[in-house]
Amino acid sequence: DTVKANVFIHNLSYNNPWLLIDASLYTGSGVIFHETDTYYYVLTNAHVVQQNESYQFQAIEVYDYEDNKYDGFIYEGSIDLELDLSVIVFAKEEELTVLTLANGQVLIDEKVYAIGNPLKKRNVITDGKVVGYNRTIVEDKDGNIHYMSFYAITHNALINDGSSGGMLINKDLYIVGINFASGKDEEKVESFSIPSNLVVSYLNNLISDQNSID
Repeated sequence: DTVKANVFIHNLSYNNPWLLIDASLYTGSGVIFHETDTYYYVLTNAHVVQQNESYQFQAIEVYDYEDNKYDGFIYEGSIDLELDLSVIVFAKEEELTVLTLANGQVLIDEKVYAIGNPLKKRNVITDGKVVGYNRTIVEDKDGNIHYMSFYAITHNALINDGSSGGMLINKDLYIVGINFASGKDEEKVESFSIPSNLVVSYLNNLISDQNSID
């Protein structure tokens, strides 16, 4: 059932809704972490859902594990470029899984599993171990360099393009991180996740700013 918490996100930027030949599509992953009677809430990366500034309009499409499509929207005020986090909301139409965030740090050498949608494949599960915690330097899709200020989980569960925003979970199926980048060394698997304790703090700040996450 864990894979039912995995979603595939299409971020479409465009100028003319009738002529999508001139459009920008960016894809990524996300994990359902909260629900109300009418909506599911998804954690993903800010870089997955940021609008391409070369275009006037944006549409967020969410696909569940069975490829059912939903119109999504970015939860107001949720884009955090420092942590590379955002929250997406979509209507509750199917019975999907909601996973819980671990409120603590995953230990070095602990077994972890990455679930996401790399290279446009769906519901891919890889496993590995936590190697350490490191500050990272990442290059975005436009070639800009960003120095991430937090200590990211470094692990060796394989992720790839399209895995961004996807879950990193432990053997008890708690979310311990949100994947956001991978290393460039083809000889060595090196993947990076935002630790769940930082994600919990981010959500608590978001809720206090908005008063409630409904």
